[in-house]
Amino acid sequence: MRTIVNNLKRANSASLSLGFALFLITACMVLIYYKNDPFVRITVDTYGYLNALQHLQATGNPVDSFRLPTYPLFLLIIYKLTHQGNLMAVSITQGVLFVCATVELYILALLVMGQKWTAFFVGLLVGTNVILISYIKPIMTEGLSLWLLTTTLLMAVLFLQTLRYRFFWLTSLCLLFLMFTRPEWIFLPCLLFAYMLIKTRKKLARRTIILHTAGALLLIYGCIGAYIVANKVINGVASLSTVSDMNTIGKMIQYRMQDETPYNPYLSHIFDRFIREGITSPYQILGKAPELGGRHLQETAAFARAIILHHPVQFLLDSIPPFFASLYHYYPAGSLPTPPHSPGPYSPFVNALLSFDQALYTTNILFPLCALIWLVCCWYHRTRHSFCVQTMGFITLVVVYALVITTLGGYYETDYMRVHIVFDPLIILIVWGSLGLGVYQLGAVIARKKRAAQG
Repeated sequence: MRTIVNNLKRANSASLSLGFALFLITACMVLIYYKNDPFVRITVDTYGYLNALQHLQATGNPVDSFRLPTYPLFLLIIYKLTHQGNLMAVSITQGVLFVCATVELYILALLVMGQKWTAFFVGLLVGTNVILISYIKPIMTEGLSLWLLTTTLLMAVLFLQTLRYRFFWLTSLCLLFLMFTRPEWIFLPCLLFAYMLIKTRKKLARRTIILHTAGALLLIYGCIGAYIVANKVINGVASLSTVSDMNTIGKMIQYRMQDETPYNPYLSHIFDRFIREGITSPYQILGKAPELGGRHLQETAAFARAIILHHPVQFLLDSIPPFFASLYHYYPAGSLPTPPHSPGPYSPFVNALLSFDQALYTTNILFPLCALIWLVCCWYHRTRHSFCVQTMGFITLVVVYALVITTLGGYYETDYMRVHIVFDPLIILIVWGSLGLGVYQLGAVIARKKRAAQG
């Protein structure tokens, strides 16, 4: 923490005071939400992770064909520190991680923009966001993933500012854990390291930075390769997780491509029958037609993958509407069980904040415009050397990657919001940070004109 504080060039007592105030506000908000809903929230995803944890405890083997190992290991650590089956401690720990992520986002915004009040405002929008907290509290990976992604970007920005390799390797470590938590981030290291390599090529010895980058990529993808090989040997699945295969099947169903070429009458007719009955979940379909799940979905997933690869233009065109709609369509946490009790003591306050956050969520539609502005600034010769422009462009690329990969991988409109939770704070940073900087620059221009007129 001391190193981070020392590297905040514009940090002063006001910045630290605002950071501490944000910490208290966020901690109080999480406490109020948890007091208002003092129950452990279980989702359909929870059981998969609990099964993976049970397998890990019984065999000592972290390799699972369905769920990646970071979250089961996270559960195991909490159990060891408290007691077996203590899911409430897991939920509370995820709330603590959310508080940490909010403070880290404030530090990130302060490093990037250098405006303490803008950074505090962005942090406040995140720290009091009950939509985010409602997805952080349940026993699923969103809370851990959000913290890992925020920490990854903070370490990366600190490396770009200080050029110290300790932050480079902390970035790599966080990336490794993130990728073994959520498989959609598997290509992020290539984007991150390429960007950092480009931006530091004139500041660091080329041979040194290339060696560090190559070493980090070798470590990360070596671990992934070893996991895939182990998964093939132990479970007969040559992939990180069968969830990606299920997502491929889901995308085929979402776009109603099951009758496209290459045509398989047997599989196509099965999917047609279920779709006519209104059943579009690949999990439900496989539950009712277990013959589709043979050989760990390999044949069915290969069928869906072949259709998509034979119609790439159609697939991409079909993906454009959900790309934009997923930014601003708000869906309540419908997969979460309704609390079996009367409204909590803080429900009026929580519901008022929820109404505000629902309106706030619609402003995410401004992200494409803000992203375009920052990417143009990264290209324009008069602005591209600014540290603010470079780092905001860097964060923008990460969010664009996340939006593309989740749009191409998700298949339910209600699920897009859940997978966006991990990087929603970054969208808030880009949208409201841009607006804050715009207001600050406008105020500076008006002030200069007034001084010129008075002079």
